[in-house]
Amino acid sequence: MSGGSQCSSWMIIKLGHTDELYPRTTISELPDDVLLDIFGFYVDKGRPFASFGESWHVLVHVCQRWRCLVFASPRRLDLRLLWTNRRPVKKMLDIWPALPIFILTDFFPPQGKRDVSNVVLALKRHDRICKIMIWNTPKSLIEEFVAIKGPFPVLTHLTLWNEDDDLDVPILPDSFLGGSAPRLRSLLLERIPFPSLPKLLSSTTGLVILHLTSVPDSGFISPKVMVTALSELKSLKSLGLHFDASRISAHRENRHPPASAVTRTILPALTYFRLSSDGEYVEDFMSQIDTPVLDSAIITFCGQTESDTPQLRHFISRTEAFKAPHQAKVDIQKEEVSLTF
Repeated sequence: MSGGSQCSSWMIIKLGHTDELYPRTTISELPDDVLLDIFGFYVDKGRPFASFGESWHVLVHVCQRWRCLVFASPRRLDLRLLWTNRRPVKKMLDIWPALPIFILTDFFPPQGKRDVSNVVLALKRHDRICKIMIWNTPKSLIEEFVAIKGPFPVLTHLTLWNEDDDLDVPILPDSFLGGSAPRLRSLLLERIPFPSLPKLLSSTTGLVILHLTSVPDSGFISPKVMVTALSELKSLKSLGLHFDASRISAHRENRHPPASAVTRTILPALTYFRLSSDGEYVEDFMSQIDTPVLDSAIITFCGQTESDTPQLRHFISRTEAFKAPHQAKVDIQKEEVSLTF
């Protein structure tokens, strides 16, 4: 036998005796706290986009002890029920405890009749909804959403995406989300008019992401009002605003041109910023903010572009990351000029 084989055999013999010195412990002998640590690691690592946070289903089917332990620790394991427009709602309610609800659905294709009844049933349980992500949002569903007057006390993420430019979308009222969303961390709206958004933002002091895309004319918010609303969002890291110049021209007389001496609002945590509008809106907005830790910005002038943009230049000059930018890009397209830093 070669030296290497002798060494391997010796290792096998030694390992064969380890059970006598250090008896093995089965997983059933582990205390609850240790099991919960293992469960937490499994649920966290098993939370890819494809599973949508339902990896805990496997755990509750192993044995009665695991089932009881999992359901006794819903917050620690971040348990939630996935609610779509196709799942059998009544069966879910009968089987699972009253866990937080995650509404995730895409009403595709955007044309044609779409069944929203399943999602409407979920919205009626607004006190349990923690996350909402809906693409191609039908007008009928938005109307149902608007009709709900109760609060959403555990809601942390809200995405309503409407890709139909011709859809006559109802305006979200002051009472939307009960007028308060204290736990909201992410808000993304596309082609959803919400002119009273500043009122809601006064209660979302922990908001981290705010994106308003292709805001309809009925959802216009002036730069002054928008900046005032943002002033309380000390945790905001990502901000995107897109007001189409062709849709806000009617509101031009309501704008607030920058004064000779303006007190700027500091957005202390903002690292990403995207603004798309006409030159006047951009100039007005940029004159009113300071972003000390900003490292990426995309500014798009839509429609008629201002020949001079002093406020934008001043904003760039007082933003530390842009004094020596890693990358700067200018795109000139039909009726649009984009600046990327």
